[in-house]
Amino acid sequence: DLTTEVVGEFPELQGAMGRKYALLQGDHKSVARAIEEHYKPQGPSDRVPNDPISIAIALADKLDMLVGFWSIDEKPTGSKDPYALRRAALGVIRVLIENGSSLRLTKILQEQWMNWSHTRSAAEFARPLETIASAKKAGFDVGDPQDEKSVITTIAAQMFDKNSIEQDLDLHMGVIVPDLLSFFHDRLKVYLRDQGARHDLIDAVITPRSDDLLQIVRRVEALGSFLDTEDGKNLLAGT
Repeated sequence: DLTTEVVGEFPELQGAMGRKYALLQGDHKSVARAIEEHYKPQGPSDRVPNDPISIAIALADKLDMLVGFWSIDEKPTGSKDPYALRRAALGVIRVLIENGSSLRLTKILQEQWMNWSHTRSAAEFARPLETIASAKKAGFDVGDPQDEKSVITTIAAQMFDKNSIEQDLDLHMGVIVPDLLSFFHDRLKVYLRDQGARHDLIDAVITPRSDDLLQIVRRVEALGSFLDTEDGKNLLAGT
């Protein structure tokens, strides 16, 4: 609904109008609800979606945005976060934790990166073809059809070279995915501290490979409960 005149005039109706339009054209109620709720949560006090379809679309939208910005090296720096990426990460955290949903982020982020990589490759393939088409339209002589075919063949060979693709994916996955996962860890630490969790317990359970955020939270809770017992107090006293 972002291109509609209503949302253009009243931005606060983003999502709500999409739901109404979807219902009017006969879409399923869950689909219409997901159109409205996938933006949520838009702040720390905003509720999270709880319908399965809304949850899936909300997670997909936020993770896609985060991987996309990471792939072009646009990350929050200091107090600057012009694209609200911290809010998006917190949204993923809240949707997962408050719905009790377990999700291994590493595999999801890798899949998202592959989608972005293929999209970028397709754009690189199309760019010279658009240049040739524009030149022809403007009346320039761009050579014979064999030359154009040669350009296309060369680009396609580079695009779909298996070794090249695998090397590119491995290189970027080895940097982007761990870095983005670390960003989620930082946001999760802030979220848990705001919930009253002890920072030393959080640091004790998080490892660089911890990619199930719900599991991290439950481990923090379990460790905190254990340390409150007599055995836990004795263990701490012994250290």
